[in-house]
Amino acid sequence: MILVDDLGVGDVGAYNPASRIPTPHLDRLAREGLRLDAAYAPSAICSPSRYALLTGRYAWRTPLEGGVVSRYDPLLVDADTPTLPGVLKQRGYATACVGKWHLGFGEAQPGDFRGADAEARTPRADYTKPLRPGPNERGFDHFFGASGKPGMYFVVPPQREQDELASWFIEDGVVQVGDRARWDQTEVGPILTRHAVEWLEARAPDEPFFLYLSLTAVHAPLHPARLAQGASEAGVYGDFVVEVDWSVGQVLDALERTGRADDTLVVVTSDNGPDPSVAELGAAFGHRSNLDLRGWKRDAWEGGVRVPWIVRWPGRVPAGATSDALAALNDLFPTLVNAAGAELPRDAAPDGFDLAPAWWGGAATTPAREELVLHSARGVFALRRGRWKYVDAPGSGGNRYPGPPPEAPVQLYDLAADPGEARNLAGLEPALAAELAGRIAAARAASRTRP
Repeated sequence: MILVDDLGVGDVGAYNPASRIPTPHLDRLAREGLRLDAAYAPSAICSPSRYALLTGRYAWRTPLEGGVVSRYDPLLVDADTPTLPGVLKQRGYATACVGKWHLGFGEAQPGDFRGADAEARTPRADYTKPLRPGPNERGFDHFFGASGKPGMYFVVPPQREQDELASWFIEDGVVQVGDRARWDQTEVGPILTRHAVEWLEARAPDEPFFLYLSLTAVHAPLHPARLAQGASEAGVYGDFVVEVDWSVGQVLDALERTGRADDTLVVVTSDNGPDPSVAELGAAFGHRSNLDLRGWKRDAWEGGVRVPWIVRWPGRVPAGATSDALAALNDLFPTLVNAAGAELPRDAAPDGFDLAPAWWGGAATTPAREELVLHSARGVFALRRGRWKYVDAPGSGGNRYPGPPPEAPVQLYDLAADPGEARNLAGLEPALAAELAGRIAAARAASRTRP
């Protein structure tokens, strides 16, 4: 499972033949597998989407009702919540998380996450001590990575002076301290990728495994590895995407070397849409990270939540196929657990559905997904159902854009006829808008969406 940070649909050649960024390994994966064309992150921002991937739950069911987990916030995943790695571990799988975590460390207390000002929250994570609970207490045998976004690599422990100590990587709950003067952020991606490959190669030939490689690229600040610098026609942004493609290629090569390629399910996707502040650097070269989708990371519009998503499983997933079946990161939990032959606990992944019918035509133990609740960075809800997209607010729900405020209080789009969400039909279809608003209200009132 490879999760990229802020990758746009238009950044991958398999989705965008006019891309100015070479992505041969991702394109190869699409030729050998399945490209999903209606795939979504359930949130337009990082932490909630990662929570959904690992738990199968909407993050707005937790105290994190908007925004992301902050630097010293506690672990968002509570002890009573089943996790994807936890269930696979019980099935006998070795489990590892390598890369960006961004779900917090330490015990949560009532009231955590609810403050609007992240810096005003009570610090829970003490980086001078073992960071527990964390990934190792939520199903992963091994964790090596960063606490969060690139600006959080250098997490100064609260008890130390600002210029005395900075954290580098965290390994199984213990900070690996590095010298700030020698820190080279161009090495982050290669270090994480090599660690993931080494872990994979250390597995016994018959040992089942779940590797969650959570890349920090292409999140700002942009520091592409030297191996990728100058390799695209889209500037430094494009080069950073090339680094992502290299990482994917390294994993695919490792699977070939170890003889695992033919019986390993590979999934590559993104946690949300691209960030406009960095994607515009590629746009200066004529590259379109979001193709014709409206909006960006943080927005409830398609550009914030539609993501590239490629699946390969030789002999199970048809090669060179595409699917327009609705899919969300919540669905990875039940889909992968069922694919592994494990039993999905009744209280696990309450907002996820088994995607087997769309992926390889197998029998599903849960109904196919018919609708999806989406959530913006500022807590605005949206709903995708069939060809329709409803946004329960007048604007983007995330980024602030110039111009007069919209007149209509809500938004309704026919994505089949208007994929760019240019024409708001809420005034022309009030009954449909009200119906979809009611679907959101029903989902919020219930504790689960999967029967």
